Amino acid sequence: MLLAPAVFAVESFFTVEVPVESRSDADRLDAVERGLERILARMIGVYDGLEGHPAGVLLDDPEHYLEGFRYIRADRGQALELRFDGEVLRQHLGEERIAVWDAYRVPVLTWAAVDADGRRELLVRDHGGAIYEAFTNAARERAIPLLFPMLDLEDRRQVGFIQIWGGFDSTLRGASQRYGSGPVLAAALRQSARTGAWRGRWTLYLGSEQFEFQTGPGDLQRVVGRGFDQASAAMAQRYAVVPGRHAGRVLEIGVIGIEGLRDYAEVMEYLEGINGVLEVDVYRVSGARVGVRLTIQRDAERILEELDTAPSLMAEALPTLEAGSGGAAGAAHSYRWLR
Repeated sequence: MLLAPAVFAVESFFTVEVPVESRSDADRLDAVERGLERILARMIGVYDGLEGHPAGVLLDDPEHYLEGFRYIRADRGQALELRFDGEVLRQHLGEERIAVWDAYRVPVLTWAAVDADGRRELLVRDHGGAIYEAFTNAARERAIPLLFPMLDLEDRRQVGFIQIWGGFDSTLRGASQRYGSGPVLAAALRQSARTGAWRGRWTLYLGSEQFEFQTGPGDLQRVVGRGFDQASAAMAQRYAVVPGRHAGRVLEIGVIGIEGLRDYAEVMEYLEGINGVLEVDVYRVSGARVGVRLTIQRDAERILEELDTAPSLMAEALPTLEAGSGGAAGAAHSYRWLR
């Protein structure tokens, strides 16, 4: 339950809804182009338009990537629900040597402090209201699964409004460890009592890296949306890979401290969930030691960065298992399972 995110699985990654005025061919073609642009933004992290970007060539024939569509009722009239072919899009982006942030995404732990209407509060899961809705809608549009902290006694001992607002980096990093090793987003939002305009100050923690940006002034949806635009762009730079570029490469690691079937199952589940890992094969078992071969489609250094910063693994100073045969990418790396 601790790890249950507000938006855990991004449903229908390649599906979008686009408002339309009518069911004419012209309106449908325009909607297909706008829909494809939104899908491409999710995949490559570019939200300021694709003019001049290599991915823009895919907009020359947007219907080529369309798998199906239907008209649906919307809040303000009607909309066109568009479903695009993800495999064909990946293939064509790979041919253009464009890196893609794929549909599997680690939840982003989100700490948010809000100063509005004379009140200062922290945003929690299922908080309700316009602010929570703005966060979840912005994340869903960009296919970012959110995880809000529980803000139970343990959280509140470490993190309050001041820690988020003041950017206490070490405190936020420490409090976030209980939720895993994924990305952490800290947002400080303030509404002007005079104009009603919002401003946002954002910090994104990706492993040892840190990104800071500001949004606003503007309305709530725009300020939050722009914050998620920039966070998504930064995460795409870290997690995206050119389709097919690293496919079939092998990385071998050793894991020790496997004391039973439960440990074994948890290790396999963790490794299978790493972004860029296509397949996990065990090539050797010796007592509490396991040799694992990872088939990857992402740069091996990025995979190792995630392993090195995982709270459930501790890197060993020296290899504990010899590398297996099969053309591993680099020397064997060894870790101790801590759970």
